[in-house]
Amino acid sequence: MVWDILRILIVSIVGAIVMFLVQPWLYQSGIIAITDVELEVWIAEKYTSGAAIVFSTALVATVIWYLSARRSRITSFNQASPMRLVWALLLLVPIIGICVALYFFNGSNQALLSLTAFYVLDLLIVYWFATVISSPGLLKFIPPGSFGIRHLIGLK
Repeated sequence: MVWDILRILIVSIVGAIVMFLVQPWLYQSGIIAITDVELEVWIAEKYTSGAAIVFSTALVATVIWYLSARRSRITSFNQASPMRLVWALLLLVPIIGICVALYFFNGSNQALLSLTAFYVLDLLIVYWFATVISSPGLLKFIPPGSFGIRHLIGLK
C-alpha cells in the first residue's frame, strides 16, 4: 500500500515537472514556435490554466481509482472484470479536462496541435501510467498495458 501511494506521488511529481516546466520551456525556447500570441502572457494565463485543469482532473481520477481499487472486495480475477468499466469511466474525467482546457484556455491556433499532444501525454503520465504501476491486488492488471509495463519495470 505504501509503495503504491509512493509510486502515485512520484509519477504525479514527474507529470507536474513535465507539464509546468518542460512543456512551457519547449514553447519559450522556440522549439515549438508560436507567433500568434504574446508567448509569455499566453503561457502564464492560458497554458498554465489549461495544464492545471488537465493535471488536477488526471490526479483526481487516479486517486479515485486507487481508493476504489483498494476498497474493492475482489477475491478472484472473474470478479475484477467489472472494474475495467470503472477504470474506463474514470479515464473520461481527464479527457473532459483536456476538452475544457482546449476550449477555454487554448488562446492560440498555432498551439492547438502541440497543446493537444502535450495534454494527451500528460494524461498518459498522470492517469494511465500511475494506475498501471500502482493498482493494488487483483486489479493491478486492469489498466490497459499494465501486464507488460509492470513486468518490464520489475513489478509483480
